[in-house]
Amino acid sequence: MDSTKTDSVTFQHAEALTETKTSESYLSVPDKIGIHAKTIFAVLAIDFIVFGQLMAVLGSGILAQQTTGLFGDTTKAVWLSTILTIFIVALNPPLSQAADLWGRKWILVITSLGGFVGPLIISRAQSIRTLIVGFCVLGLSFGSQSLLYAVPSEVIERRHRAWAQASVNCSASIAAVVAVLLGGGLTKSGNLENYRIFWYVVAAIYFLAVVSVIIGYNPPPRDLEISLKTREKIQKVDWIGALLITSGLTLLCIALQWSGTRYSWGDAHILATFIVGVILMSGFGIHELWFKADGVCHHALFNDRDFAITMVATFCEGIGFFTPNNYFVFEITVLDGIDSFSASLRFLIVFIVSMTSALVSGYWITKARQVREPLALGFAGLVVFNALMAGVNSSTPSAAYWGYAVFAGTGLGFILVSLTLSVQMSTPGALISPASGLFIATRGFGGAVGIAINNAIFQNGLKSLPTKVAEAVLPLGFPATELGLLIGALNSGNTTAIATIPGITPQILGAASGGLKEGYIHAFRYTWVAAACFSVVGLVTCLFLTNHKDQFTAHIDAPVEASLVDLQEKIEPRRTASKTRQGRQVLQDISEAV
Repeated sequence: MDSTKTDSVTFQHAEALTETKTSESYLSVPDKIGIHAKTIFAVLAIDFIVFGQLMAVLGSGILAQQTTGLFGDTTKAVWLSTILTIFIVALNPPLSQAADLWGRKWILVITSLGGFVGPLIISRAQSIRTLIVGFCVLGLSFGSQSLLYAVPSEVIERRHRAWAQASVNCSASIAAVVAVLLGGGLTKSGNLENYRIFWYVVAAIYFLAVVSVIIGYNPPPRDLEISLKTREKIQKVDWIGALLITSGLTLLCIALQWSGTRYSWGDAHILATFIVGVILMSGFGIHELWFKADGVCHHALFNDRDFAITMVATFCEGIGFFTPNNYFVFEITVLDGIDSFSASLRFLIVFIVSMTSALVSGYWITKARQVREPLALGFAGLVVFNALMAGVNSSTPSAAYWGYAVFAGTGLGFILVSLTLSVQMSTPGALISPASGLFIATRGFGGAVGIAINNAIFQNGLKSLPTKVAEAVLPLGFPATELGLLIGALNSGNTTAIATIPGITPQILGAASGGLKEGYIHAFRYTWVAAACFSVVGLVTCLFLTNHKDQFTAHIDAPVEASLVDLQEKIEPRRTASKTRQGRQVLQDISEAV
């Protein structure tokens, strides 16, 4: 190995490479090591931020049409949630690396302040431009989302990590229920200005969450925080990798969002953006593979094949779940003719059930020390849900959607807990933050790809609408020249316009509505088929995982309580030395070995 690569090895890299040699000492940690109230409060503080984030995510979706409609431009509605996705995939990998150098706390605090300021801007907006700015500021809070999964796991015993992740998912599920009920209830009467109240509530939740983290999460300095000087930390940051992945994923997400909505794939806007994004991501891959062994994609992460397998499964889950997230409520409103709030109540079942399945998953994983089996069950639930939705037809009873949602909720709860545990158990303890960063970015990018695929399939399916309506009304004597006017009026739900169409009768109107419904069923069906296919790929992929039962130990990777740090240092020989001296010594040992 040349001197450049030798110099690039950090203490974090050294600890990651040597951790497998010391795993035996982790197994010998006695059961007297356990967490106390201070650690539990720290986990709850993190859960509070998760609550705020999910409120914001749901608000960007369920209130998008009402909010942008208030300002007269509903075409911008899709960008509210897209902005958050871009910040998730672009900022999490580099910030997760920075968190190992400067610590977790203040990265969490500073980014989460965006969750306080952003909603205030959104709530006071008087134009689309200000609204977009508010969501960009809000998006900053999602840059540290990976730490919301890393911190709860690293501050408690490894054997109890599943419970920590279950708490994160329960917090998210409760937030989703509150967001749907609050957002829908505020705007149901048609008073669109009430969207502002929702975002005031989100701002208040973020403010309380930030205060909770400042007070309740005060971990001792990490090894790299005290073993490296500020200048050395700056030098160790993978600036090139961070720039390439941030800009590359941003451009790809923008191109995917534009596809089929504002521009066609042949348009220069999409082609140029997509090609540049691919080039930048290719450059990122080359840089990480050959020039930066301890960068954003730390090579030690891939020592265990389960990490790569989990990333593939994560990408598939991102595609598979974003379909119900975007089309479930939409399809119910179209086929059953109910308002979006009533349809959203059926979607609430997904989150209520996912809370239960997350707790069951936490118990299962902790008790059996298995990750593969609950993850497979979760993907199976997602496959069944998507398959059932693909089989929806005009005779499907409205009550069926309540039952279908149970399968999606079961899948979501088992998948998210198990995927996170699979990433963390196949990763060296020193690299849990960057591993979680890649996990979150992969899931977000999978969602962006899924949205683009679904949109292309759905828009192509809608081309059958004129044919379906024509087949229904032309045999009844409806004039073909008025077909376009009839379809437009039906889509808008404008009963006044429908009544003025020449040749319209109650019989023809009923037939036209039936034909329109059949056209939408055809368009929706293949989005569910695609989601089911990706879910099957995720199911098959996770079967190749290994259950790392030896990792379910009493060891705590990053205790919040100083007494636990002292106790573990006495028990584990590797940690008895001064952290600064130890970090330098490991660097020297590896350099000499090279």
